[in-house]
Formats: sequence, C-alpha cells, structure tokens
Amino acid sequence: MYQINLTVNIGHNIKRIREVKNISRKELYIDAKISAATLFRLENNKVKYINTDHLHRIAKCLSVDIRELLS
Repeated sequence: MYQINLTVNIGHNIKRIREVKNISRKELYIDAKISAATLFRLENNKVKYINTDHLHRIAKCLSVDIRELLS
C-alpha cells in the first residue's frame, strides 16, 4: 500500500466527476469500499494523504482513468 501527497486537487476532481455522472456520495463510498467519512474528507480536501488503493477503487467506480483524478 502506498500513499500520495494531496498537493493536487484530487478531492475537487472526485466530487466534480461524481456529480457530473449523477453518482451519490453514498453509492460511491459503498462501491469503492471506503467509509463515508473518508469520502467526505477527500472531497472536502480535509486529508493530506490518500491511500492509493482507495484512489484506484474510486477511479474504477467513477469509470475514469486515475490520471483524471490527479489532473
């Protein structure tokens, strides 16, 4: 398991893509197998590091390449 520094606005990208695709926060955290609190903190940039496994699962659930979350 690796962690990456959230110097890019990953949280904003997750929220934007989720909303464009009409995916609820609840659907995403359940499908990505992360806690509601984790997703909330990510989307609101309340974390400094993110588990890369979480990031890969979120990208998969959003049907995007992980690079789209990092841009």
